[in-house]
Parts: sequence; C-alpha cells; structure tokens
Amino acid sequence: MADKKISELGSASLPLSGTELVPIVQGGVTKKVPVNEIGGGGDFMPSTIIVNNDTTAVNDTHYTVVQNTIFTDPSNSEGHSYTAVLRRGNMTIGGVTYTVAGTEVKRIYSVSGGWQSYVYKNDSQLQDKGVRLTNASVTG
Repeated sequence: MADKKISELGSASLPLSGTELVPIVQGGVTKKVPVNEIGGGGDFMPSTIIVNNDTTAVNDTHYTVVQNTIFTDPSNSEGHSYTAVLRRGNMTIGGVTYTVAGTEVKRIYSVSGGWQSYVYKNDSQLQDKGVRLTNASVTG
C-alpha cells in the first residue's frame, strides 16, 4: 500500500462491518484502529454502519443510508432500538418511506406498543421534538 496513492486504491465493499482497520496518527505515531471507533471515542457516539441496500436492522445499531434502503425490523427485544439517518436516496422503515436528506428515524420496541418510530429532521427547531408516525410518507 505504501507505493499507491489513496486515489489508486480499490473501493471497500459496503456496508462496512466496523471492524476494518484504518491508520491514524496519535501522538506523532502511526497506529491502527477499527473504523467503528473513529469519530465518537467509545460510548460517546454509536458505531455507524453505512448501508446502500435492503437490510435487516440489528438492535442498538446506528445506520447511515447512502442509497435506497428498506429496513426490516430486528427481533423483538423490550427497550431496544436502532437508528437510521438518511444522507442520499430514500429509506423505508416500518412501511414508511423517507426522502428528505437529514431525516433521522429512531425505531424503539416495547412489549405494550410494538415497534414505534420517532422521526427527527435535520432542523434545529425540530431536532429535539420526536414525532410518532403511523402511516405517513415524509417527503418535504
């Protein structure tokens, strides 16, 4: 690899698993780190999986959608959730399609209510106001 420019390297297969190693410079020394540890420093930020095709979600996982994706809910587990943020394309979660980049959907399971979606938009006025949707298509 030392004799190739980054632009000459092949593309990684997506979605990333999070265990792929990448080089970093820490304290002036080049070291290796799993890609899922970059950006958040452990528990501060959840690991993000980049998705570009239909996928069955995994509880307690954060996804970033870069191409049209349909999510299937994971197995039911009280109090667990997953989150998806739309960057490009569209995403369908719980039968609802979202097309606005920056839309974030947190899907939470409870025994009493089943799977519920809480939708946030990339807008400071709406950021902290979760909206539960049952049968709606967010397009604008």
